[in-house]
Amino acid sequence: MPYLQLDDRFAEHPKMTGLSAVAFRLHVTGLCFVARQLTDGAISSGSLRGILANSGAAKRHVTELVTAGLWEVAGDGHRVHDYLDWNSSRSEVEARVEQARKAARARWNGNG
Repeated sequence: MPYLQLDDRFAEHPKMTGLSAVAFRLHVTGLCFVARQLTDGAISSGSLRGILANSGAAKRHVTELVTAGLWEVAGDGHRVHDYLDWNSSRSEVEARVEQARKAARARWNGNG
């Protein structure tokens, strides 16, 4: 299972303190989505509709995140800025899961 890495000073970062409450919630909802779905920070336009609905946000809040430098326009969707600098990639998560499966199989078979 993937986890989202957030610095314990995340909420006090200057990029965060300048956001509206709704844009802050949108950003956190988006971060949770990309971590859970293993998108490496990418948010497709189709996924954005669900994220907006779940966060109670509107397109203007997406613009607020882009202006703050938290999200970037990427093709017809968006990307969380520097997501992979702080979080595991899809391939890293999948490798950890596979390693855990192999270890569990080895224990089950009496090899570990």
